[in-house]
This record gives sequence, structure tokens and C-alpha cells, in this order.
Amino acid sequence: MRQTSGRLSRLRDNNRIADSLQLWAVSVSSTTHRGRRRSWTEKFLLTSYGTCRCVVHSAVLTYCGRACPCLKNILHVYFARKTRSRTEQTNIIRYQMLRPTLILAVLLVASRSSTDVCSSPAESCDKMSANNERTFIAVKPDGVQRGLVGDIIARFEKRGYKLVALKMVTASRNHLEVHYQDLKEKPFFPSLIEYMSSGPVVAMVWQGLDAVKQGRVMLGATNPLASAPGTIRGDYCIQTGRNICHGSDSVDSANREIAHWFKNEEINDFESAQINKWVYE
Repeated sequence: MRQTSGRLSRLRDNNRIADSLQLWAVSVSSTTHRGRRRSWTEKFLLTSYGTCRCVVHSAVLTYCGRACPCLKNILHVYFARKTRSRTEQTNIIRYQMLRPTLILAVLLVASRSSTDVCSSPAESCDKMSANNERTFIAVKPDGVQRGLVGDIIARFEKRGYKLVALKMVTASRNHLEVHYQDLKEKPFFPSLIEYMSSGPVVAMVWQGLDAVKQGRVMLGATNPLASAPGTIRGDYCIQTGRNICHGSDSVDSANREIAHWFKNEEINDFESAQINKWVYE
């Protein structure tokens, strides 16, 4: 396509040069000028000037036109002034001078309209960002062994949250020590690492409005006996040491844990028409 466009451009330039030569040939062929006959010297000089003018025309369009297409169009108007009326020349030059301004104005309007999508109170940018909040949820080895993975996933899905990452992995001790680094000074830390490394863990990333806080509410209190009925821990477990699941306690912790368990390419932030239309207004 670029080669074809270049050939067409060169063809148009050659046609303009040919038209210019034709005009000069007609002018020179005239035997009289202002009531007197032209001499052969005058005709020769006029012909030489016309030829040089066309050569300069071609050179200027070739080299200056590459640097600025707008300048090239204006030069076409100047060199072809013999074939266009003064009004036509003026209008074309005005258009070529205003063309960059018009393009800039269109771009500014387009950028303003794109930002206006987030300007209304119902669909503010802050609200759209809140709908994309993510939290890290993990089903611990006891939850996996008891076959509760599907039930836990179903609760988040039925609530309206979007699952954007999921995998089962048997974590190493080093990996778990980094994950639970905030609890490193606690007396139960060694037994916690032993318990978490005893079997596979199902790691997940859920996305939605206020996902971190609501995820903790859905899981229930750390101590299952203090968890309200209807929460995951309140319905499925009894003792703190076997509380079947983990959830991020803050947005910063969620970001750190997600980056620790998942690579960027493992997170699938897809568009869900069902969630966007029927979960959020």
C-alpha cells in the first residue's frame, strides 16, 4: 500500500510539472508580446527559465514535501498559480494552514469525550476503579481434603464476584514463610507452616466492588466458633487451626499476596457482560 501511494504521489507531481511545461510552451510560442515581436533570444531565455522553474518545482516538492506534507500542498498551490484562480489559491492555502489546528481540535474533543465517560456521578472513575478491586483467597489443605473447594467458589460467584485467577499448588515452606511473614514472631508460626505445606492449596483471585472487605466478611472470623452462621467458617469448620480458607485483610496485603502467588500472565481480567449488567448498576 505504501509503495502504491508513493507511486500515485509521484505521478501527480509529474502531471503538475507537465502542465507547467505546457503553459510555458504556449507562452513562448506566442510570436507577439504587448504589441511587439519576440526575438529568438527572448524566446530562448523564456524557455530556459520555464525549464529551470519546473526543475526547482520538482526539487522543492521532493525534499521539502517529505518533511512537511502540509508545506508540500501549499507549494503546489504556489507553483501552479497560473492554473488556479486567486480565490481558489487563497482557499486552499487557508485550508492547509488550518488543517493542523482542525486535527488538534478533533483530538482534543475525542480525548475530552473519553474522559467524560467517568464524569457523571453514577459512573465516576473512582467507582469503576472500586469495581475492579481484587482480593486473594486460598482454600487451605483441610478445605481441599474435605472437598469444599466448589462450595467456596460457588459462594463468591453467587455473590457476584468475578474469578480472574485460579490454580492448585503444593506450596514450599519458603514460599509460605514469605506469605505469612507478618506472623513470623508468633508462637504458632512453625505449626502454621507445617500445616499449610501438608497438602495442596487452591489459590484464587476474586475481583469486584469492595472485594477485600466483603471477602473477609464472607469467610467469617478467624476463630470459626466466633463466626456467624452463613459465613464459610461459620458453616464448615470449628477450630482455628483448621479454618479451611485464607483471605487478604487489606488492599495492600491483597496486592502483595497476588503478586506472590500469581504471575501477571496468569491473571485473566476479562469482560463479563452478565456481571457488568446484572450485578452493578
